[in-house]
Amino acid sequence: MVCGILLSMKYKIKLEATKNDIPPLVLTLKPLKHSLAQRWSEQLNQLVENKVFLEKHYAYMGFPDALRGLDEIANELNECIEIINRFPWKKDFHISKRASEKMTQNTLNEIHHAFEILMGQTWAPAPWFEEADQKTRVAIMFLNHLIHEYEYKKRSFENLKKWGHCPSSLNFAFSGAPHFDLEDNDMEYFSLRKTFGAVYIHYSQLGKTYQEAFFDQDDIVQDENINGHRYFTGEFDLYLGPSTHPNYLKRHTQELHDWLRKKGLEPNNKRLCLGEAQVASLVPSYQQRSWDFQKFQSEIAKRPNITQISYHSFFQNGSCEYLYSSKNSREAMERYFNSGSWN
Repeated sequence: MVCGILLSMKYKIKLEATKNDIPPLVLTLKPLKHSLAQRWSEQLNQLVENKVFLEKHYAYMGFPDALRGLDEIANELNECIEIINRFPWKKDFHISKRASEKMTQNTLNEIHHAFEILMGQTWAPAPWFEEADQKTRVAIMFLNHLIHEYEYKKRSFENLKKWGHCPSSLNFAFSGAPHFDLEDNDMEYFSLRKTFGAVYIHYSQLGKTYQEAFFDQDDIVQDENINGHRYFTGEFDLYLGPSTHPNYLKRHTQELHDWLRKKGLEPNNKRLCLGEAQVASLVPSYQQRSWDFQKFQSEIAKRPNITQISYHSFFQNGSCEYLYSSKNSREAMERYFNSGSWN
């Protein structure tokens, strides 16, 4: 029965605009049939059913047309830095760097390193995070979210200028989502090739993947904070950029492998989990079938608010409404951690 339920499962994602004259947009996702996809689907159902907090502020990655600009992201990053610096730490801790609309990748790497110190790892939380109050803990978490949002946004402008298009994704991260170890067979599903409309498991650890550290040319991050996927959760990323071109894939793979070897790592070790593991696919509606990836990006950017996730199968249905905006997501997260509800 469980197998039948999951194989017939579909998800509906409802996106809404801030203007009433723009109708909602619904995206439909269908899980793949392999084991990891089915286990992921079970966990996503639990996150929806249990009304776990959806981190909306961390959802729209790399949309050049989205209303939220680099200056707004940088300002919020500085607000979080100020909250962290004002906390009365038992030992002295201070972030001296400040964000700006035109900050360099090195500045982002340095602020991210402060986050790594304060947060620790999924399997080894830092004492700083344990010491902080709820407001400061949320600010620490937002350092990571805002840095990656800024990076995606900045690269979207650069890619648009250079190539005329950019990779974008909708990321669905949930606060405190249960983690489960990846199995040996799951390593087979990871690939450096990305496909438009593919749904990938979310990187549910702290720090950076090998690919992220390579892209960022991050010489500041410590080696223990660069890791391949160890876990899966019900979280996911919907990729909305162009599928990887074979020539780019060949060049990128060679450069990444050379970088890994310089770090003393064997690129063919499947435990590195290089790339992404696909667990579902976007199923365009009749109206959406004529849309290319740029049309999807444009329409999604007009609707910067995820308001509902629902799941449907022959035997099982469920949904959750997320009635808070990304603009007040920090306050909503604090309420959620304090009371178990974002209302």
